[in-house]
Amino acid sequence: WLDGTRYRRAALAANQLALVVAMVGIVVTPSWAGPPLAALAGLALPMTSAGFSGMVPGLVGPDRLTRANSMDSLSFSAAAMAGPAAAGLLAKLITPTGSVLAIAAAALGSVLALAFIAPVPASPHGRQPVLTGLRHMVRTPRLRAVTLATTLGWGAMGLLIVALTERTEQLGVGEGSAGFVLTAMEIGC
Repeated sequence: WLDGTRYRRAALAANQLALVVAMVGIVVTPSWAGPPLAALAGLALPMTSAGFSGMVPGLVGPDRLTRANSMDSLSFSAAAMAGPAAAGLLAKLITPTGSVLAIAAAALGSVLALAFIAPVPASPHGRQPVLTGLRHMVRTPRLRAVTLATTLGWGAMGLLIVALTERTEQLGVGEGSAGFVLTAMEIGC
């Protein structure tokens, strides 16, 4: 669906604004609202990670596509490694609240950056209904397997983040230290 729409930048910006609302909401609402807000932010995360990468072919010519895809992959991996440590460092230097608000600021920055990216043409295959894509995923064994494994893996990652935060607090090193553990794990991966 995202590849076929003429409003890709708007869809990605709306997703990032939902992340801003969720992160600010986690800070300013009662603690019981945190899990639903985090779930809201996490629901659209696949659109963000694949959505921005999916724009690369439309932004560069075929002669630069290999390098552009490599740079996109490198930046994604670098962010996955450095991001948790940066969040942990901000939590230790400022407060955990400051760390959460930094995530909101980064998401807002991506909305602003989207305004400066040239519109990416829609896929020549046209806009496909979401159900068409879901049916294709279910009927294609390799795609189904990868999607299932990725979904389970990211679900487990969400649980790990919560558990690490609790465990580092129990160990007396503070919940912000969980970010450093996650960075070490990402480097190992």
